[in-house]
Amino acid sequence: TLTGTEHAPDAVATVEAFDRGAGFSIVLDVAGLSPAPDDGYYEGWVGSVDGDEVGVGTFHMRGGDDTVVLWSGVDLAVYTTLVVRAVGPDGVGDTVLSGAFVAP
Repeated sequence: TLTGTEHAPDAVATVEAFDRGAGFSIVLDVAGLSPAPDDGYYEGWVGSVDGDEVGVGTFHMRGGDDTVVLWSGVDLAVYTTLVVRAVGPDGVGDTVLSGAFVAP
Protein backbone atom coordinates (compact mmCIF):
# COMPACT_ATOMS: atom_id res chain seq x y z
CA THR A 1 0.00 0.00 0.00
CA LEU A 2 1.15 3.51 -0.80
CA THR A 3 0.22 6.29 1.58
CA GLY A 4 -0.25 9.98 0.96
CA THR A 5 2.27 12.57 2.07
CA GLU A 6 1.68 16.09 3.38
CA HIS A 7 1.13 17.11 -0.27
CA ALA A 8 -1.81 14.67 -0.65
CA PRO A 9 -2.78 13.48 2.84
CA ASP A 10 -6.03 11.80 1.71
CA ALA A 11 -4.39 9.82 -1.10
CA VAL A 12 -3.82 6.05 -0.87
CA ALA A 13 -3.07 3.35 -3.42
CA THR A 14 -2.78 -0.40 -3.46
CA VAL A 15 -0.05 -1.85 -5.65
CA GLU A 16 0.08 -5.11 -7.59
CA ALA A 17 3.06 -5.97 -9.79
CA PHE A 18 3.11 -8.63 -12.48
CA ASP A 19 6.09 -10.16 -14.30
CA ARG A 20 5.22 -9.88 -18.01
CA GLY A 21 8.43 -11.46 -19.32
CA ALA A 22 9.74 -8.32 -21.01
CA GLY A 23 9.23 -6.25 -17.85
CA PHE A 24 6.83 -5.67 -15.00
CA SER A 25 3.41 -4.06 -15.03
CA ILE A 26 2.66 -2.13 -11.86
CA VAL A 27 -1.06 -1.64 -11.26
CA LEU A 28 -2.10 1.10 -8.85
CA ASP A 29 -5.64 1.35 -7.50
CA VAL A 30 -5.67 5.00 -6.42
CA ALA A 31 -8.12 6.81 -4.13
CA GLY A 32 -8.17 10.35 -2.79
CA LEU A 33 -5.67 11.78 -5.29
CA SER A 34 -6.88 14.92 -7.05
CA PRO A 35 -6.49 15.19 -10.81
CA ALA A 36 -3.25 16.83 -11.89
CA PRO A 37 -3.59 20.40 -13.16
CA ASP A 38 -3.78 20.88 -16.93
CA ASP A 39 -0.11 21.92 -17.00
CA GLY A 40 1.08 19.04 -14.80
CA TYR A 41 1.08 15.29 -14.32
CA TYR A 42 2.04 12.54 -11.86
CA GLU A 43 5.18 10.48 -12.34
CA GLY A 44 5.98 7.10 -10.76
CA TRP A 45 9.48 6.06 -9.67
CA VAL A 46 10.70 2.73 -8.27
CA GLY A 47 13.66 2.84 -5.90
CA SER A 48 16.33 0.47 -4.61
CA VAL A 49 17.81 0.22 -1.12
CA ASP A 50 20.93 1.91 -2.58
CA GLY A 51 18.86 5.00 -3.40
CA ASP A 52 18.77 4.49 -7.18
CA GLU A 53 15.48 5.49 -8.82
CA VAL A 54 14.02 4.58 -12.20
CA GLY A 55 10.98 6.24 -13.78
CA VAL A 56 8.06 3.91 -14.52
CA GLY A 57 5.58 6.24 -16.21
CA THR A 58 3.28 9.20 -16.01
CA PHE A 59 -0.45 9.74 -15.57
CA HIS A 60 -2.85 12.59 -14.76
CA MET A 61 -6.10 11.25 -13.18
CA ARG A 62 -8.15 13.89 -15.05
CA GLY A 63 -10.48 11.25 -16.51
CA GLY A 64 -11.63 10.12 -13.08
CA ASP A 65 -10.23 6.61 -13.54
CA ASP A 66 -8.72 5.28 -10.33
CA THR A 67 -6.67 2.48 -11.90
CA VAL A 68 -3.22 3.27 -13.31
CA VAL A 69 -0.79 0.89 -15.01
CA LEU A 70 2.92 1.76 -14.91
CA TRP A 71 5.76 -0.25 -16.53
CA SER A 72 9.20 -1.19 -15.25
CA GLY A 73 12.14 -2.72 -17.08
CA VAL A 74 14.15 -3.11 -13.87
CA ASP A 75 13.93 -6.03 -11.45
CA LEU A 76 11.30 -5.30 -8.82
CA ALA A 77 13.05 -7.67 -6.42
CA VAL A 78 15.78 -4.98 -6.30
CA TYR A 79 13.62 -1.86 -6.76
CA THR A 80 11.12 -2.40 -3.96
CA THR A 81 9.83 1.09 -3.20
CA LEU A 82 7.49 3.23 -5.25
CA VAL A 83 6.92 6.97 -5.07
CA VAL A 84 4.54 9.12 -7.09
CA ARG A 85 5.43 12.77 -7.61
CA ALA A 86 3.23 15.64 -8.79
CA VAL A 87 5.18 17.38 -11.55
CA GLY A 88 4.42 20.93 -12.65
CA PRO A 89 5.49 22.95 -15.68
CA ASP A 90 8.86 23.68 -14.07
CA GLY A 91 9.65 19.94 -13.94
CA VAL A 92 9.90 19.89 -10.15
CA GLY A 93 7.78 17.35 -8.31
CA ASP A 94 6.52 16.94 -4.76
CA THR A 95 6.02 13.37 -3.55
CA VAL A 96 2.29 12.66 -3.10
CA LEU A 97 2.36 8.86 -2.53
CA SER A 98 5.06 6.55 -1.25
CA GLY A 99 5.55 3.05 0.05
CA ALA A 100 7.13 -0.38 -0.39
CA PHE A 101 5.74 -3.37 -2.20
CA VAL A 102 6.48 -7.06 -2.65
CA ALA A 103 7.89 -8.14 -6.00
CA PRO A 104 5.98 -10.79 -7.97
